[in-house]
Amino acid sequence: MVVTEILPSDTYRISQLEPSNGRVYATTAHVSQLKAWRSWNEGDDDSSENSDNELEVQRPKRTVRKPERYGVYMPDR
Repeated sequence: MVVTEILPSDTYRISQLEPSNGRVYATTAHVSQLKAWRSWNEGDDDSSENSDNELEVQRPKRTVRKPERYGVYMPDR
């Protein structure tokens, strides 16, 4: 699959590189449905140069908090 056209609202038209059974497959997809993919053969020469410039994706650190007392959330009766 390859992106063939950029549409409004983060939507892309994608199609199949090689038609299967004589049919060309094409559809639209929102950016949230797409996954970045790179061929192993595409940039092996400069991979060491780019690795220093790329930021490593990190998960946010969790903060541990003690629970509030239940009475704080309940009105006085």
